[in-house]
Amino acid sequence: MAVSADAALRMLRERGRQFVTRGMRNCQARANDALFALVEGAADADEQSRCMDAMRTWHGGRRAVNEGFSRRVDLAFAALGDRARTLSQLSAEPLRLVDDEGLAEIIMVDAMAAAAAAAIRQPLAELGARVEALLGTPLGTRELPLSPEFVIWAFAREVAALDVDSRARQVLLRAGEDTLLRALPEVIDQANELLRDLGVGLAAEPEPAAEVAQAPELPGAVETAAPGPQPAGAPRPAALCGSASRWLLATLPPGCMASEDDDGARQDLTELFGALAREPQRRCGAPRQGLLARAQAALAQRGGSLAGLHPLDRKLLTLVDTLFEAMVSGTWMPMPLSELLDSADVPVAELASRDPAFIDKPWHPGRRLLNEIISAATDYLDQEGYADQSLFQRAAEAIESLGSLAAEPQRLAQLLAEFVALAEDERERIEKLAERELGEAAARERTNLVHRRVADVLNGRLAGRSCPLALVNLLEQAWCRVLFLAWFSSGEHSQQWRVAIHLLDQLLGLLGDDRPDAELVERLWGALGERLEEIAFDSFEARRLLAELRGCLARRAGPSGYPSGTLWAPEEARQLGDPGLLVAVTSLNLALPGDPGTEGEEEEYLLSDIDLSRADSLRVGGWVELEEAGGERVRARLLGVVQPSGTHVLSDREGGAVRRVSRRRLALAMKEGRLIALDNSRLFEQALEQALGRVAAVG
Repeated sequence: MAVSADAALRMLRERGRQFVTRGMRNCQARANDALFALVEGAADADEQSRCMDAMRTWHGGRRAVNEGFSRRVDLAFAALGDRARTLSQLSAEPLRLVDDEGLAEIIMVDAMAAAAAAAIRQPLAELGARVEALLGTPLGTRELPLSPEFVIWAFAREVAALDVDSRARQVLLRAGEDTLLRALPEVIDQANELLRDLGVGLAAEPEPAAEVAQAPELPGAVETAAPGPQPAGAPRPAALCGSASRWLLATLPPGCMASEDDDGARQDLTELFGALAREPQRRCGAPRQGLLARAQAALAQRGGSLAGLHPLDRKLLTLVDTLFEAMVSGTWMPMPLSELLDSADVPVAELASRDPAFIDKPWHPGRRLLNEIISAATDYLDQEGYADQSLFQRAAEAIESLGSLAAEPQRLAQLLAEFVALAEDERERIEKLAERELGEAAARERTNLVHRRVADVLNGRLAGRSCPLALVNLLEQAWCRVLFLAWFSSGEHSQQWRVAIHLLDQLLGLLGDDRPDAELVERLWGALGERLEEIAFDSFEARRLLAELRGCLARRAGPSGYPSGTLWAPEEARQLGDPGLLVAVTSLNLALPGDPGTEGEEEEYLLSDIDLSRADSLRVGGWVELEEAGGERVRARLLGVVQPSGTHVLSDREGGAVRRVSRRRLALAMKEGRLIALDNSRLFEQALEQALGRVAAVG
């Protein structure tokens, strides 16, 4: 070799820096244009405002993205020279939960990396082999700083740090794909040419890289070389250490591998899985048979038994059998999901046997696909007639193909992306059906809120006092509407609301004056009439109500007393037909739409912050089971939460409203056990954790 490894790495690092400088300059220009197009194409003012905010955030943060991306590339090159010391800095990512939008972005980045890697498969494999020869050690895909997977994921992590919405992040990621990834072929060719000129040979004849880019490992996981998937249809002895799950290998007792490493003692799992797949489907209502029992029966027909399998194969079958037993014994198993899982254990076992990363890596596309299928079957499939739904048919096809796609990780990732897109279409369809119900609920809640606020203002000034019946009539029939429309159209802090309150207070003060100023009365009555005319109140009724109230001034009967000293109930005074009679006001009955009612005090006493937090934790789009007054249990989806009242709108599967429940009543029902959340979002992962624990405990 003409130069040292350190010198060659420094030259490669300089090429990498040039690539970052040029690529990020082009990326920023492309992102600016794309975000501007997003602003121009906004459907309404609110969306345009959000797009403008995203553009401002990008302009303010693009320098940090540039510096962060450059730092990641530098650290990756440094890690090649000092892997023990520097790689830990590169991999220190905080543990975080991923929501639906985050998962969609992960899938999108995976697809970008896979497409870019497929286009430069041979030169990328050659560069990896030359760098391995330079280092003298094997090199993982994510350790090569110029690989499409490393580049797009490093850029994606920096973009994720920006405070922009998912749509803007996807625009920025597309800009990175169009600039950074498209510049990689030239950069990799230059890197290969550089190393060839420096005399760096190949560590081994490079094979085309068939591995698809996968999402990054969960932070904190130990990075070890995972075995590659086995070709579909080829005999796969799980006892070979290079083709077995690291987790399964760790469960074997010492010396087990050597004692069982006899090809004649191992059964061909491919034939076993084929025999199991050809079995007729379980009839409806028939008891379920686990994978182990069916495998034992299939082996017995061929004169074999489970004991004849290699220990790793027995462990694998036991794990999958335990996994599906844990899933079907969950708290909620809808019929569509039950039918899908009935036929899934063999494909899952076949996939796990051929691709050990399925067990070891939480972000394996096969596991993510199963999680998506479970969520979609739970949320979007009907309990009856589901077999005719395209979503169910696509899910069944995806499950059936799991085993055959073990050797095609790129196709598996594509299948995941296709199913997520199909589930997203179904989610959007349900949301559109639900928009009307949510809109009506929101309008009703807003109406109730305004009604309640107007009632609080008027009752706060008159409740417990006496006043002329004419004033009660004016407030209940007319002035309450002025206040209602002022709040509804402009809000409590608006000029219209403040003027309406001011006129009300002036009127109450005037009625309490024994000698009201005539000019003030004239101006005030004129202002009251103008406000009633503005809200299109009936002009005849307005003149009558104001005239009756003005007649009370002429009789000098104020809220402090009545000449006779008698107080009447409003209904009694109306029957007497005298609007000047003094009435005792307890609560006004306002002629307004909506219901001003509030929660009962007993609920306030029974509920704690913990109880309320349980209600707040319910997932929008998730399912609940609630007990009716007659004891019947009904399942409904949480369509949404209407603010500021916190009313939860529950719907049927097609988005029609079932009922509206206040936050406190919902929390009370959960506390009393009359409502439970039905959540299958982590059904597979939780069942796998249980199965791994049980198999490890048995040893």
